[in-house]
Amino acid sequence: MRLLVCLTLLSLLTLSGCPNETQKVPVEPPQTVKEPPFVPEKGYNLITFSDFEQFPADDGNIFRESPEDGTILGNMGQKGFLYTKESYGDFTFRGELMFVKVDQFKGSWPYVNAGFLIYIQEPDKMWPDCLEIQGKFFEMGSIKANGDVEQPEINENDQMRQLVRQPIGEWNTFEIQSEGGAVTVLLNGQEVCSAKAGDLKEGRIGLQAEGSITLYRNLRLRPGPPIKESSSGMGPPG
Repeated sequence: MRLLVCLTLLSLLTLSGCPNETQKVPVEPPQTVKEPPFVPEKGYNLITFSDFEQFPADDGNIFRESPEDGTILGNMGQKGFLYTKESYGDFTFRGELMFVKVDQFKGSWPYVNAGFLIYIQEPDKMWPDCLEIQGKFFEMGSIKANGDVEQPEINENDQMRQLVRQPIGEWNTFEIQSEGGAVTVLLNGQEVCSAKAGDLKEGRIGLQAEGSITLYRNLRLRPGPPIKESSSGMGPPG
């Protein structure tokens, strides 16, 4: 694991009187091993923390950015999302997601939750009209509708998901291909879910915080119709 979670991260987490709730305590981005700057593939543009807006806009504790390498952290006990300032229709989006282990909640590790949002529509609300690419561990890579959007027809491969999904505390890579409203999701280089085109075909792209400590990194986007490749080269990070 190239990303080392600082021990002081856990000291900032506290349980409230209710065993299923947590106090909203700001969590500092974890310390990381110094690595060379990430270089995106040809045709891809990096998406950084500064390219996003946040909802709710008045809560600065939901997401933080590591000053060392730009990793984005979604804090524990917080719910909200980041969204790009621009909208996209046809695109290929790539990024990596990892859930941080918290020993106090070891029994709930399979239920950790976050994910990517695409086709985000206005008005901003919790949760907006959009499609969600699940980061939730046991549904990782699945596609679901949020808000008042009708659920699209999907085809998913749970057997492949279980085969390629990395455990809690390790990075999983996502590739999201969008063309004419049809969506394909690759998890660690393998297709795990696809959706036929529905009502939504364009919108903003977002990162979700849904109560778990979540890290996002190496976010990049290639606008235009996806280029079909025999292999995306997007296996788990080494």
